[in-house]
Amino acid sequence: MKIKNSILVLLVGMFCQSCMTLALWRTTNPHEYVWIDSSEITEKELQQRNVAYLKHEKNRRSGYLVEKNSAQKLQDYSQRIFGTPVTLVMDGVEVIIVGILSNHLTTDAAFLLLENL
Repeated sequence: MKIKNSILVLLVGMFCQSCMTLALWRTTNPHEYVWIDSSEITEKELQQRNVAYLKHEKNRRSGYLVEKNSAQKLQDYSQRIFGTPVTLVMDGVEVIIVGILSNHLTTDAAFLLLENL
């Protein structure tokens, strides 16, 4: 049972390394386009504003994928700059905890095997 636990802890540790940092970077992508429904804006308005956009249909609803403006990009970069150190520390702590648990569980499993020989 202990061996199964240690394998499970090791697998969780492998798959969750840098989970928070990657999640932060995925959600704050400054190059991602924003979805705007066609009921909220017209193609003519987008052309007048001189923004990059793509006409797109999403779940049978028409709309536009519009490039983020400078303020939105600045916000994404700011969140990355100030959030990344925090998420790196949290990911590091997670790896350390998983390492300690896996070492502890593996050591216990080894002692159990030796006692049963």
